[in-house]
Amino acid sequence: TYYTVPPSKENRLDIISNDHYGMVDLWWVIALASEIRDPFKVPQGTVLRIPPLSTLFYVRGTGLEG
Repeated sequence: TYYTVPPSKENRLDIISNDHYGMVDLWWVIALASEIRDPFKVPQGTVLRIPPLSTLFYVRGTGLEG
């Protein structure tokens, strides 16, 4: 999934992570996938790559086997 950062969420990968994954602590996944070096400098208009949650975890028996 691709997401363009709006002015209201500039420099807030934690909020974007919460919107997409339901948890703020996965902000680093978006930063890594989008090659963001400084998570505090993400200007509006930046296009972020947001990997599907199902590709992040392998937990047997939870439906998140990938």
